Amino acid sequence: MKKTFIFIAMVFGAINLYAQKRQPSTIHIIEILDFNTAYRTSENEAHDAGYIMKNASNSIKNAIVPFLGDMADNLHLKIKEHVVHDAPGSFDYDHPENNDVNKLKYTPLFLNKVLSDLECKNDIVVILYSGHGFSFAENKESRVSYPNLILNYKNSFSPYYSFRDILNKVYSKSPLMVLSIVSACQTEPNKTLAKLIKKENSEQMARNTFVYNFSGGTAGLDNPKQNRSLTSVETDRARELFFLPNYSDINDNILSVELISSSHGELTYINHRGGHFVRAFKFAISSLIKCNNNKAVNWQDIASLTDTKTKEYVNDANKDLPDNDKQKQTPQCFVFIKNKKGDVIKKYEKPLTVVNCEGNTNVNTPTPNDNPAVFSDYYAPYNRTPSYNFAIHLTKLANTYRESGQPDYAIEALSAALPVLKSNNNKYFEATAYENKAWAYLDKGDKQKAIDNFKIAMQKFDVIGCCGSAITIRAKLIQLKVKPEEIKIKCK
Repeated sequence: MKKTFIFIAMVFGAINLYAQKRQPSTIHIIEILDFNTAYRTSENEAHDAGYIMKNASNSIKNAIVPFLGDMADNLHLKIKEHVVHDAPGSFDYDHPENNDVNKLKYTPLFLNKVLSDLECKNDIVVILYSGHGFSFAENKESRVSYPNLILNYKNSFSPYYSFRDILNKVYSKSPLMVLSIVSACQTEPNKTLAKLIKKENSEQMARNTFVYNFSGGTAGLDNPKQNRSLTSVETDRARELFFLPNYSDINDNILSVELISSSHGELTYINHRGGHFVRAFKFAISSLIKCNNNKAVNWQDIASLTDTKTKEYVNDANKDLPDNDKQKQTPQCFVFIKNKKGDVIKKYEKPLTVVNCEGNTNVNTPTPNDNPAVFSDYYAPYNRTPSYNFAIHLTKLANTYRESGQPDYAIEALSAALPVLKSNNNKYFEATAYENKAWAYLDKGDKQKAIDNFKIAMQKFDVIGCCGSAITIRAKLIQLKVKPEEIKIKCK
């Protein structure tokens, strides 16, 4: 009996020792973020695809990196950023040809350097990607459609980097867990173009292998956090997510949580707040980390809620869209156990426990200002311009936003609508859009921008003979202390 007890104790001791070896010490964050896209579609920043991509990427970084920093701090883990992007503001956005390509970090070769230098055995690796992407013909045997990431400032297909290759290189370093958060399109080039892209990319990689001089693969904040102490509930939830007590069958393999914004052939709709998918992930993680219902939270819960919420937000957006403008975006949210070669050992089909904390009073549900507006400010990078009929709808929708106390959304809707109204020579709705924009700025307390837009609207109404509107706006301008002699009109 005594020998049996000793044997059992030795077995449990060995299991415990192995578990201790698999305890993470560091959260590594690989940030692959497009701050460089030199792609202008409009003189108006709110309607410009490059500007929107840059700010969507920044939104992802600012939302997730400090959050992970707080998790690490409260769990007594170190945190290390591996930056594969150029500092916002350092890239000459208006004149990209002035940038020294050899010093840029947003390139496949610099990413190779980061992945090569990565030391993450038994640690947690978080991969953030926000930028342009595409996919080749879908592999029917693949469980997941992985995008090819466009890592170049010209927004051309080459050079690119397969996200599957990124994962496999990280897996080879034997981390405990990899969390992937990928916001990218997966549109498919035609077969002829696909061959050219693959050929050009391989030549580009070979040609530049010894050209780039790297100064090091890791940079960024030493302690990227908000210095927020977690509640006891949040600490318990964070421990469940990052120390993996619910995944006893992982052994010496890797837990891979893969959250990808779209499926093969689809676009990803973004705005400067991130987009449907990013908003859904932020909601899922912030809700479940506060969940106080005595049930364990796991990554299947996060994946499931991210999937559900993304689809919900897309459906909400489509309610106000004409059929030809409706969005199709199907996220891929999976949890796998994989080995170092990337082979799937196990796929978790559903959450371990059904957790729904949306009705919990301890959960901060999004306020109206956290909810991205439902209009075509959600641009897919290759499908940005609203139709003419939808631009008319945006002009009306803006007034609804303003009356419901959301002037920022009104301004964004009108900024999206105005270029289309101008190009279609609809002078009445163009004048109306400027007037609505002025009222929205006035609601925000921005008197000067309100005056500027009122003046444009007044002159346009005056030209087309809508005298009631022109005279009324002029009276409002005088009320705002504009000198009468500065705002003369023909209407009497």
